[in-house]
Amino acid sequence: MPRPNAFRNKFVCFQCTYSTYSSTHLKDHVRTHTGEKPYKCDFCTREFITGTHLRKHLKSAHNQYNFVLESLSCRYCGNVLPPDVLEIATHCQVCHYMPRPDLFRNKYVCYQCTYKTYSRSHIVDHIRIHTGDKPYKCQQCGYLSSTGSNLKKHIKYVHRS
Repeated sequence: MPRPNAFRNKFVCFQCTYSTYSSTHLKDHVRTHTGEKPYKCDFCTREFITGTHLRKHLKSAHNQYNFVLESLSCRYCGNVLPPDVLEIATHCQVCHYMPRPDLFRNKYVCYQCTYKTYSRSHIVDHIRIHTGDKPYKCQQCGYLSSTGSNLKKHIKYVHRS
C-alpha cells in the first residue's frame, strides 16, 4: 500500500490509506477495522474504541464528571490520591510500598501500573494516561493532548504552514 506523507507519518494502517505520526493513534484506528471496543460503560451497554470516547460519553450521557476519581487509589498502599497530577507524582516518589529494584533509576513508580522512571516530568506525563488529564490545547482546532510534545507534533503535522 502506498505511504502518503511517508516522512511525516511513519505509522500506516495495513487495511487502508490512513497514516499517522502516533503509534497510539494507529492502534485506535485499527480498531475501526477489527471492531474491538475495549472501553465499556459501567452505566449502560455502550462500548468504545478509545478511552477518550468513553470519557466523553460518561460526561454527556450520564453526567459523570468525577468518574476518574474512583481509579485514583494507589495499587501498592491503597491510599486514595488527590486528583492533582503533581500530587500524585509526589506520591509515586515517596510511597514506601512501591517496588524499587533500583533506587536511582526507579525514583518514581506509577501508582496504577508497573511503569518506572527517574524523571518527574516523565511520571507526570505517564500519570495523565491514567487520569485522562489533557491540559495542552491546540489554539487552531481545539485538539487536546496530555503532553506538550504531542501538541507540538499535532501542530507540525496537522496545521503545517
